[in-house]
Amino acid sequence: KDETNVVFVGRLVKYKNIDKLLRAFKVVQNEHPKYKIKIVGTGPEEGNLKKLAKFLNINAEFYGFVSEEEKIRIIKSSNVLVNPSSVEGLGLILIEAMACGTPVAAKNLDTYFFCNKSNSVLYNNDEELENVLIELLENKKLSKKMENGGIETAKKYSWDNVATEIEKFYEGLI
Repeated sequence: KDETNVVFVGRLVKYKNIDKLLRAFKVVQNEHPKYKIKIVGTGPEEGNLKKLAKFLNINAEFYGFVSEEEKIRIIKSSNVLVNPSSVEGLGLILIEAMACGTPVAAKNLDTYFFCNKSNSVLYNNDEELENVLIELLENKKLSKKMENGGIETAKKYSWDNVATEIEKFYEGLI
C-alpha cells in the first residue's frame, strides 16, 4: 500500500453503479489529489466509464480482465475495496478483499449477511459513499479494525472450514 487508492473489482455493467463510485471518488480526489481509483474488470459499460473518468478528470486506472494472481495483488495493494452494486448474489469479492486484509465498503444488501461493523462499512444510499470513502481512507484506526475483522471473517469461509461444515451437514442427514 505504497499509494492511497480505492479499488473496484467486477463486471462493468450498469447495476454495479461504478459511475456513482467514480463521481463519489471525484469529491474525494478534490481533497486528496494524489489518491487513485483502480477499476478491475470488463463489460459493456467500460467505454462509458473511461469517458466519465476522463470527463471528471480523476486519477483512474482501468485494468480490464486480469489473472487471479494479479487481482489479488491489486486488492492487497489497495486501501479500500468498494462494491457499489445494487444487485449481488453472495458478494464473494468482499470476502476475498477481507482475506487480503483490505477494508471493504459496499452498498447495504441483504446478501451481505457476513458483513458487520467489525469487518466492513455498509452504506444505504449513494450520497453516503463519498463520506464512507473519506472515512476509510483517512481514519487509520477504523481501517485497521476493518482489516483485522475482515481477516477473521474470511477465515470462516476458507475451503477447510466450508468442507468441514458440509461434512457435518451430510453426517447429520445420515
